[in-house]
Amino acid sequence: MITVLNMPPLDSIEIGKGLNIIGTNNSSVFFQLSQLLKGRDDMGNMFDDKDNLVEKVASQILFIGDVASPYNFNDWFMKQMITKLLFNVDEYQLKELHEIFERGYSVFDSLALDSMLPVNLSAEFEVKAILGIYKPSIDVPNPRSFYDVLQSIIDTAGALNEKRMLVLLHITKYCTKEQLDYLARDILRQELQVLSLEWTDHLFRFEDGRSWYVDEDFVQFP
Repeated sequence: MITVLNMPPLDSIEIGKGLNIIGTNNSSVFFQLSQLLKGRDDMGNMFDDKDNLVEKVASQILFIGDVASPYNFNDWFMKQMITKLLFNVDEYQLKELHEIFERGYSVFDSLALDSMLPVNLSAEFEVKAILGIYKPSIDVPNPRSFYDVLQSIIDTAGALNEKRMLVLLHITKYCTKEQLDYLARDILRQELQVLSLEWTDHLFRFEDGRSWYVDEDFVQFP
């Protein structure tokens, strides 16, 4: 988990599990922070909960951005979903899949011989390849609002026990105060780490989370 953001001339920002919000109306700060969180080490650096410098940002951060922009849950979570699904396959299920694979191989091998076609079939058994036949995708409810998209992101990340920090932009535009408080509690309940960058002229206050504000003169609050 990422615990410290360093971006001179700002003081270090200590973030934690749950919802973290950094607001600013300083275009330089907003740009530098967003680029740092995308992996540009010339903008600053980050440390994890063991005080190690974060070097492989992609393994620690999932940069989602603004949910009002085009989005794709499969791009964000499909790799983790497949990994978790395959991890949960037990020995009995593995045996069943192997039998299905062998029957399929036998059918196509016989078809190739009967048709006298120069086809070489791989006999290597791969559970992931079998899963791919069914074209898996992330199943999310049809959203009625951008807040619904935010909630689906949190629910999906929670189901996957996502360890990366989710980075979002401008979530406060899509939440009432009550929704923001609920979202913060839910993020904490699901033991996720979320950071939202906000273009704003004030400090956001909400329950069960952390908030900072940087003004045009690089003064930090709180």
